[in-house]
Amino acid sequence: MAQLSAPPTSVAADVAKALREIAASARELLYPFECIACGATGAAAFVPGLCGACDAAMLRRDPARPPWLEAAGSAFDAHVVALALEPPASGLVYQLKYGGSAAAAIPLAALLEEAVRSFGLDRRLDCIVPVPAHWLKAWLRGIDHARALGEELARALRLPLKGAVARRRPTVAQGQARSAAERARQVAGAFAVRRRGAVAGRTIGLVDDVVTSGATAAECARVLRSAGARAVILLAAAGNG
Repeated sequence: MAQLSAPPTSVAADVAKALREIAASARELLYPFECIACGATGAAAFVPGLCGACDAAMLRRDPARPPWLEAAGSAFDAHVVALALEPPASGLVYQLKYGGSAAAAIPLAALLEEAVRSFGLDRRLDCIVPVPAHWLKAWLRGIDHARALGEELARALRLPLKGAVARRRPTVAQGQARSAAERARQVAGAFAVRRRGAVAGRTIGLVDDVVTSGATAAECARVLRSAGARAVILLAAAGNG
């Protein structure tokens, strides 16, 4: 009995391509793309969750020239602030922090990953540790925003996420501090390391959505170093300055 021969490679490739296009069309029909930042429909940009216009409008900072953090001193071995805190980045931050939108963490993490890799810091990191929100604020907002960002970044960089730092008490909002020194006093003693073994001897990527004076992240870095962390690198999605 004659055996059926396999279809030519070119035919098989064409069939596979056609099936992928059909699947993509069906996905777009059932789940049409909508930009997380502006709500526009149409084609997605390279950055997941963003349209081309919002991707182009993101004010990317030079990772080699991070902004000066008034209250940080020498708390960090390095720090990266991916974006200027201007629209549309500021809108994504607001959605994440106050709108309870975990989806907003996806493009912010992608842009932060872009900055981390361009500066070569991904090769230095052992794990990702988010700056923790107080449990009550997280409950009221429906999200721990820095953890959501950290989860996406850890996934992108293929690094473990460790909830190694706990917030021992609530602190007032950053904007209520009249100076960087006052903010540093407000957050002093507000954090503690849960498990020393999770950070001892490791280079930590400390993640937050926004950095201004750097006081909050610097206090987290202090307790991480006290617990034996080899180095602490601040990774912030956006910031002023």
